[in-house]
Amino acid sequence: MERVHNLRGYSSYPYTGKPESLLERRARQFFFSFKNGRSYEWRGPPRKHLSFEQVLSAVARSALRSPPLQVASGLPLLLIPVPRSGNSRESFGQGAHEWPNLALAQQLAQLRPHFRVEQLLDRQSSVPCASDSKRRPTVGEHLDSLKVTLPQEFFDSRIVLIDDLITRGTQAIACMVALHEQGHRGPIEGYFVSQTIGPKAGPEDRKKHLIHELTWRPGANYPMRVEVGPWQRVS
Repeated sequence: MERVHNLRGYSSYPYTGKPESLLERRARQFFFSFKNGRSYEWRGPPRKHLSFEQVLSAVARSALRSPPLQVASGLPLLLIPVPRSGNSRESFGQGAHEWPNLALAQQLAQLRPHFRVEQLLDRQSSVPCASDSKRRPTVGEHLDSLKVTLPQEFFDSRIVLIDDLITRGTQAIACMVALHEQGHRGPIEGYFVSQTIGPKAGPEDRKKHLIHELTWRPGANYPMRVEVGPWQRVS
């Protein structure tokens, strides 16, 4: 019987192309600032400007409150930045950070000495952009594009995948499966800066700080994503 793969993920901010509230409009702009490695500009009122370093610091503070990063001092934790698609358009201005997921992982490791950043995942080929192909790459396409470097010393390590956005969860599931196929046996969870809001999302699914359960059966094009509530209540 083929293994069913399950991944629990945690996100901080909502993201939608059709924001319905001030929170969603600000969160959308904040997401683009992080994803593109550049400063945050809110024209207000009130006007607000944050450098990318300040955006990164804010994201790191939120991430550290999430369950997968609440690890007792002294217990090792591997932070694995999810690689870019390899097919991104040039959207970075001068001085922009080209791999924000790596920048976030490094920032978290600076704040928690028992966190360790390892680039175990890379792209050996690009995957198509959803905006170009009108569909999202499948789990299989992501798996074919990924290159895994997994020393035996990390086979049982606890891992948290660091990514900017969870949509269907396809890329995160592919990263987890790729690590499993190379011999990883330890627990894997995901932290996502933002989460997309589904077309039929209710009020609880439009909030910050959500928990996502991803399930993928081999042969399926995409995983199932279900929200199971908040990991932190927002007053």
